[in-house]
Amino acid sequence: MKYPMIVLILVCLSAKANAQVSQDSELFIELKKMDSLLFEQGFNRCNHVATLKAVKPDVKFYHDTGGLTTTADALLTDIKNNICGHDYKMRRALVPGSLEVYALKDGDSLYGAIQKGEHRFYIRPPGKEEFLTGAALFTHVWERTHDGWKLATVLSYNHGPATSAEAK
Repeated sequence: MKYPMIVLILVCLSAKANAQVSQDSELFIELKKMDSLLFEQGFNRCNHVATLKAVKPDVKFYHDTGGLTTTADALLTDIKNNICGHDYKMRRALVPGSLEVYALKDGDSLYGAIQKGEHRFYIRPPGKEEFLTGAALFTHVWERTHDGWKLATVLSYNHGPATSAEAK
């Protein structure tokens, strides 16, 4: 009878060890900054240097409607053509409270993290008000490198319309 109880306790403890990190943890705060760098600078402001700084050269970007992109250069071309190459302004907004971060460790050594959340997309045509155009979910795998955190894998999925009730 003791053996099953010990196994149950170990399973419960290991599940807790793999839970998402606290929002006030150093890891959560750092990856929230990286999310901001990637999207506020790279997507919203079309700062291509910021995009390249945040991603690995061999980044994998899986998009449920836009296909697979397998390099930072190809990702940058997609952003230039599809996000920044129009007369209207696009904006991505993280849904408040949706961001989650999970540490990836090898023993006690932190080597990466999984970050997931929800975001909304807006368009502002020239001379007009911005409007909500869509929503999606994302999952990012970040790797800790000697140059800091780098985005290695992106899953961008469940793209669809968003209602004004969902607007930020």
